[in-house]
Amino acid sequence: MTFSQTHTFGSGGDVSAAADKSTDTNTCSRELTARDGANDFSAGTLISAPACWIEGSNTGADTETSEPNHAGNSGGASVWWTWVSPVTGTAEFDTVGSGFDTLLAVYSGETDITSIEEEVANDDIERDTIYQSAVEFDAEEGERYYVVVDGHDGATGDIRLNWRVEEAVQVQDLPDAQPLQDFNVMIPASCPRQVEICVRDWACEDGDEVTISVNGAQVLRTELFNAPRCVDVPVREGVNTISLLALNDSGYKCGGNCGIFCTPGDVDFFALINSGEVTISGSQQAQRWRHRGGAGSRANLNVTVGGSGSCP
Repeated sequence: MTFSQTHTFGSGGDVSAAADKSTDTNTCSRELTARDGANDFSAGTLISAPACWIEGSNTGADTETSEPNHAGNSGGASVWWTWVSPVTGTAEFDTVGSGFDTLLAVYSGETDITSIEEEVANDDIERDTIYQSAVEFDAEEGERYYVVVDGHDGATGDIRLNWRVEEAVQVQDLPDAQPLQDFNVMIPASCPRQVEICVRDWACEDGDEVTISVNGAQVLRTELFNAPRCVDVPVREGVNTISLLALNDSGYKCGGNCGIFCTPGDVDFFALINSGEVTISGSQQAQRWRHRGGAGSRANLNVTVGGSGSCP
């Protein structure tokens, strides 16, 4: 890796980083010509890479009249960048590798320093132990964020600013309801008039609970697991009814056992969904349902008796 810089506050001195793209995530994900931070907020240097680092200095910098304190400290030697997030996801900035006790903050809002709003700020990664700073926040694609590095109590020195953003996985919303459809079951004439009904959680084990009723009588009440829960149920030839009721709305598809990572907007869609799969012996169908808690669906269980073969 090669690195060279000339430092000029206000207009932003050029910093060229020729990154080895095979190395760790603190290096640029692509070759990037960046600029050192600017002393004035209004001249904050534009950066937009999804993952990169910049080295510079705040020696000779000061603070502006209307500049807020960063991370609860008055500071006194701040430099600014304007970062435009290339994706929606979790952004991380830190000053690890800097040569002094740093302050780090990220702001959003108007382009006037008197109107910006703090997103996140940090003084020490670990108080009295690690004097560099690190922050994490939810970034929106195309939004401008104002990143500032200052010195604790006015400290100055060499700056290394590292950042990365991890794009959030967009997960399709589940509909409010996906009801059961009719089942058609064949029972050989020599077999008992009964079927085995099995239910399981087809997505992940997230606490869904259901009841199953046949011809108005409850035959199964269970929490759903990846392994099926089964029960033998007597039926009559002809039309029977099968009903499913989603007892709760605590099924939670984001994170946890599910391993699905959602953006904040997706959580509301997934948090109140009860979902699973039901199979009935003698039928070639395996049906999945999705219901809000307290809702359910009913379908016909059509039983035909005749012929030969193994019992379902």
